[in-house]
Amino acid sequence: MIEIVGTRQAAETHSSRGGSIRSALLWAMPLLAIAPKYWFIRHYFYSSDIEVFATGFGGLGEYVKSLYYGGSFHSCRLLPFMPSNAEVCVYATRTPGMPLLLAGLAKIVGTKAVNVALAKTTVMAVLAAGLLAVLGRDMRLSWTGLIILYAIYCGPQALKHSASLEYEDALLTDMALCLAVCVCYVVRADQTESKRRRDGMTVIGVSVAAAMYLTKTTALPTLLLVLAAVLSAKNIGRNTKLACMAVAIVSLAGWGWHNLKFSNTIHFSSSWNGENLLRGNDTGAYRIYPEISLDRIMDSTQATL
Repeated sequence: MIEIVGTRQAAETHSSRGGSIRSALLWAMPLLAIAPKYWFIRHYFYSSDIEVFATGFGGLGEYVKSLYYGGSFHSCRLLPFMPSNAEVCVYATRTPGMPLLLAGLAKIVGTKAVNVALAKTTVMAVLAAGLLAVLGRDMRLSWTGLIILYAIYCGPQALKHSASLEYEDALLTDMALCLAVCVCYVVRADQTESKRRRDGMTVIGVSVAAAMYLTKTTALPTLLLVLAAVLSAKNIGRNTKLACMAVAIVSLAGWGWHNLKFSNTIHFSSSWNGENLLRGNDTGAYRIYPEISLDRIMDSTQATL
């Protein structure tokens, strides 16, 4: 279902057989998906009077609000616990990737959730389309492969999640596609004859993985795995590897410094993950769930509710 074009001569031959049509449909896919995503945004998620600050799971909107009005990253409302006094704020229950993007877009298109959601969807679609256009110069999908990709990317669940502002999946769905495109240039030495294009896509790939980590810290293994693949690849130059290491280090150091500043300890995750750990490792949780693996499908009749 996939064919590597490789040389310029092979690319020209393949194009004459209609590969250019599939290439155009490939990069156009994220742009075509904007229309159904807009329907979800306008008719399923948000009415015209909802502000972006009122959206988001786990106080995400409060982080957007603090960034928009004060340029600081914190939340003093909608806390995941009962505070001992009204002045308690949290600084790391969410990671900064999505709040920073939404606050920046709100500065441009206004604070209405509909406008911000559509702007976010458009930005991610343009990014994905651009990377797919680059990939289309070096690889062709068969018609079967193209149909499968459209079915996955334009499925109702993928469209709904990527159109929302409520949780990190709104970015991770498109980021995963962008990462997959870039990783092709890391794992396949024969992906392209252009060293400049391969190195550029490699750095972009690590940058996307770093952005995924800053969007949701459980994506840290993804960043480390992609970085390890880059460093172990023989066809990637030293300068490119150094650039990728710098991207990873800056993202980790930036979030670690933020947590150190407000907690006096170095952490590379979010406190929401810490809360999830607490919820799953205490006597209350033990009374609710039996002593079985929750990572597999469980028989609900075995749980005491």
